[in-house]
Amino acid sequence: MNNIKYIWLEPAAFLTDIDFQMMNAEQRGVYCSVIFYLYCNGGKLELVDNSDITLLHTKTSRLAIISGCEKTGSEWAAIWSKIADKFQISGNILTHRRVTSELEKAEKYIKAKSEAGKKGMASRYGDNKDITKVSKVKVSKVKISKKEDKKLKTAIPKEDKETFLQFVKLTKTEVKKLIEKMGQYNTDEYIERLNNYVGSKGKKYKSHYYTILNWWKKDNDNAGKSTSQRGKTTGRSFAGQESKIGKTIE
Repeated sequence: MNNIKYIWLEPAAFLTDIDFQMMNAEQRGVYCSVIFYLYCNGGKLELVDNSDITLLHTKTSRLAIISGCEKTGSEWAAIWSKIADKFQISGNILTHRRVTSELEKAEKYIKAKSEAGKKGMASRYGDNKDITKVSKVKVSKVKISKKEDKKLKTAIPKEDKETFLQFVKLTKTEVKKLIEKMGQYNTDEYIERLNNYVGSKGKKYKSHYYTILNWWKKDNDNAGKSTSQRGKTTGRSFAGQESKIGKTIE
């Protein structure tokens, strides 16, 4: 018999039983203890011999331990006399008809549920026994349109540009990079040169930063020497020249 954890227990079956009603508290305790033991052990209790039931010679006997009763001899016989008819003894095996019946019902119920589950799996997956195999799931790549891609890029916060003199627009990071590449002196000169050109011609550039870098590179190529070195040795500072540039570079 399978190990059954749950069974139907009807309290009314105990309380309305005439024999149970005639038992005192001690007799009910022994009776229920043995019943519950049987439910947990396949409906059977193995005894040493019949005297273990009728006399309970020692407090260490199996039945004494199960029932929690410390009485022996005639005192035990008085308790058991009210309970004996509820159980059946065959050889040295004690059973209970209702317990055996409920355990058989429970086992049939478990088997029926198991068979129903197998049929359900068979109808869903066919006769394939290898139903534990995990099927491969194809994951498709998410496609993003150019318009959506542009929105995502523009959503990234950009550094604000500041106006130098009247028309030149650069971020603080761009100014810092120009000074590192060209020196402070050349940075001042090319900002002023670009400002004058834009003001006089109305020319528009996508990036004033790259315009200055291109002009500086062309001038260096034409002159055949690095004006960046010359700029770094002049010692002229762009910082604080509000009248010329309009911004103070830190």
